[in-house]
Amino acid sequence: TLAPEASAPATARDAARTRLWLVDRRGLLTADRTDLQAPAADPRKLRFAHARPEALPAGKEADLAAIVRALKPAALVGATGATPGAFASSGALREMGKAVETPVILALSNPTSLSECTAREALDATGGRAVFAAGSPFAPLKAKGGADVVPAFANNALVFPGIGLATTISGASSITEGMLVAAANGLAEAASEDELAARNVLPAKARAREAALAVAATVAAAAEDEGVADARACYAAQRSGGWRAAAEAAQWSPESV
Repeated sequence: TLAPEASAPATARDAARTRLWLVDRRGLLTADRTDLQAPAADPRKLRFAHARPEALPAGKEADLAAIVRALKPAALVGATGATPGAFASSGALREMGKAVETPVILALSNPTSLSECTAREALDATGGRAVFAAGSPFAPLKAKGGADVVPAFANNALVFPGIGLATTISGASSITEGMLVAAANGLAEAASEDELAARNVLPAKARAREAALAVAATVAAAAEDEGVADARACYAAQRSGGWRAAAEAAQWSPESV
């Protein structure tokens, strides 16, 4: 989700919301849009509607390159698949390369045919400086200068096994939003130094099993903190060395007997 963490203080959520700018099929969500002033305006959109940026010319609300030029965002995220190739065809990638030194490009729509851009397009348009991740797997490629780049796979397939494992070992009665936030944080923390140095913000697919353990440990801890974990499971985990140890002991291994 793009919304600030529900567990964060209200002031922090409000501050985070001011830094999130959303674009729908009509363009940038701004408070002066007529559809957002109507009585039937979507309250979910109203929460993220900001005053129009002074640098955004009238009539350019749906021009993604113009939006990036006006806002100079640190990250560009695509998640709807509504316009395949939109980041590349609009010129937004080039503007991201001009706006920040290390632009973050997250083309999360899948399958690949719906992706907002390819890894090659993101790297070429930003002089090889982009941190890229996609909801569909992209093949390894050579960046400018000959460096090997393995595009990050930003897909919920990397967290589902860990969430399931955490639910099993903690005996959680429900899966809370806090547990899902913990899953995201656990996955991010599982990225190795080598992966981060290669601008790969998430663990590689080949490390999915290891990532599941990291996710399981953080999610089970969140379940305990939020009071939805089984007391007996919490006691057992404490006795066995913590949630990471409990996850390792419970993780299934496909071995022949």
